[in-house]
Amino acid sequence: MKPQVLITRDSQLGSGFKALLEKNHCEVICESFIETKTVDLQKAPPGDWVFFSSPRAVKHYFEIFKPDQNQRYAALSTGTAEQLKKYASCDFEGKKTSEESVKAFSRLLKEDETVVIPRSDKSVRRLQCVLKPDQYTEFILYLTLPALKKLPRKPEIAVFTSPLNVVAYAQSGNLFPAKTVAIGETTAEELLKKGLKPLVSKGYTPNDLAGAVKQFL
Repeated sequence: MKPQVLITRDSQLGSGFKALLEKNHCEVICESFIETKTVDLQKAPPGDWVFFSSPRAVKHYFEIFKPDQNQRYAALSTGTAEQLKKYASCDFEGKKTSEESVKAFSRLLKEDETVVIPRSDKSVRRLQCVLKPDQYTEFILYLTLPALKKLPRKPEIAVFTSPLNVVAYAQSGNLFPAKTVAIGETTAEELLKKGLKPLVSKGYTPNDLAGAVKQFL
């Protein structure tokens, strides 16, 4: 029987990861345990840059606002950059960990440039921690809510993409497999609270995630 691997992303965002693991004879389930709801907004704050920390932020933003040729756009990670390129140019793409990416972006800014940060109500706010208060304007773009979904059976391996996905997975009554992968330290911390010892992915791309899973195969 093929090992079953869960990634807590919907099928559109998890398609690249799914294709890579299916080549390694895995059965892959793409199932997000969160839902998002766009906040009713009339206009975005002005700024030289718009910085996105997730593919969801990109999708929600451009469902409301059109690309502005006078602004530059930045993405925290490769996955976010891929989503951004569907709508506008990507003028900065984080390649390493979240902490390293926000530091690299902060060094790129000119002294008089400002950044608009659309975010969820559950955002970790990494970039805000390295910028000066007068360098950015942030606003809540969408709300993140748990989506309770019961899986037919426990997967052999689970890849968790956010702390809230961990919480909602447990609230749904699903059993955690012993083999878990976490995207980022905050997600890993949530899994540790559940008594698990997750492998932390070194990056956010489908290749990074598939590479982490392969260590369990």
